[in-house]
Amino acid sequence: MSNPIVRLLQQNEATWASLHHQVSALTFNYAQLFPDPIFKFLKAKAKSIGSSIGYLFSSLMTATTFLLANSEAHFLSGSHIQPLNIYTMSVGHQGTGKSPAIETVLAALREVESITKVTLVSATTSSGLVKTTSKQAKDFIASPELFDILNKLLKNDEDNASGDVQLLCKLWSGESVSYHFATEATHQIDSNTPFLILGATQIQNAALLIHRMDKGHGLLDRFLISVQMARKPTPQEEEDAIECVADLPLREFEPIFTAVAAVHKDIIRTYSLNNEAAEPH
Repeated sequence: MSNPIVRLLQQNEATWASLHHQVSALTFNYAQLFPDPIFKFLKAKAKSIGSSIGYLFSSLMTATTFLLANSEAHFLSGSHIQPLNIYTMSVGHQGTGKSPAIETVLAALREVESITKVTLVSATTSSGLVKTTSKQAKDFIASPELFDILNKLLKNDEDNASGDVQLLCKLWSGESVSYHFATEATHQIDSNTPFLILGATQIQNAALLIHRMDKGHGLLDRFLISVQMARKPTPQEEEDAIECVADLPLREFEPIFTAVAAVHKDIIRTYSLNNEAAEPH
């Protein structure tokens, strides 16, 4: 049997386009998540930056969760307390606005006083990931092209049995991790360390990552993967959205992020799901 990686690489563009069309047909109604004024703001904001609400929502959700995790908030599932660590990956065609959504949210996050700029990582190696996370006691990997980062870690794990997959699994679950490199001291990552991943890629790259993650160790189960039926707004739609946002009392995300951080300052909060959300969870 031929190598599955080779088979994936041999597929043509029409195959990937067809797969993307099939998967993205499983649509989600983002309007049901927000009151109407907030949904209209998010939709207009997404178009104003040349993106879509699906990409923007994934970025906002992950960035907000990092703010909460950074403030030592936790999630109570039954009687078990879990860290607020999530891994998200948006999948879409090139040029549909994945990068603007991530960059816009990251720019707002950098303005929050409690966020250390060193913890916002856009590229890393195995050793760099361990060193930064152990030193800063938190880490947020965010990249408009997540494939380069994850593929390097996953391939490294396959080739060298480096334990990178188990590292990602343990960080998501909030387990403590200890790593020792030959020429350095031991690096210790404490339990419940805030560690989140936000990124985007194209369907063929996502397929390669999913293949490498689907090895029974649970890493794939830890990822929230959304495939968007997204189209870049037309120049006229983008111009209209910019004018719409300019007339709103709230136009940027910085005040929202700052308010979220302020509410959690010096207070450790624990969140749980209501009955409606707990049942599917």
